[in-house]
Amino acid sequence: MRLADHVWEMRFRAGTPFRAMLIALFCTSSALASDLENWGTSGDWVIAVDHANGNGCLLQKDFEDLGIRVRFGYVPERDGGFFSALSKDWSDLTPGATGIVKFLTDKEKFAGDVEIIEEEDWKGGWAFFNNQNLVTEFGQRKTLTVIGPNGGSFDLDLSGTARALREVKKCQSAQ
Repeated sequence: MRLADHVWEMRFRAGTPFRAMLIALFCTSSALASDLENWGTSGDWVIAVDHANGNGCLLQKDFEDLGIRVRFGYVPERDGGFFSALSKDWSDLTPGATGIVKFLTDKEKFAGDVEIIEEEDWKGGWAFFNNQNLVTEFGQRKTLTVIGPNGGSFDLDLSGTARALREVKKCQSAQ
């Protein structure tokens, strides 16, 4: 495995979308953040437009078995994308703190800067990226392992993500 040469930077901006494609959080029982507009669905993924982030589109999903909300989306104003993961159980995280997040698939490793964010009673990390390979891996793999700055990790089931990413791309083209 090789470490991707593009590193992401984090910024405090929950609910921001990206430009390469995305993953985010949702479940039919989840509400979208107030600055997100529902654009549609693809399987378990909700596709939304984030008006507070330059009308970037994103994927959103709540992984209820993990207690984690994930977003993956476009950041049009920065010509890149973002990944965020939030949990109500991560109350010990300090908003504004930074660290390194790692994304592992069975073929690739990616690493980048993450900033701790807070959205209502959810806390987690937000990572910007400009490496299209992360999007490709996200759409082609069945599982993504995320390792946070404190060493905690979780595996995401990416079933249906490739189809959802195509819908996000359509959403972004419509903006």
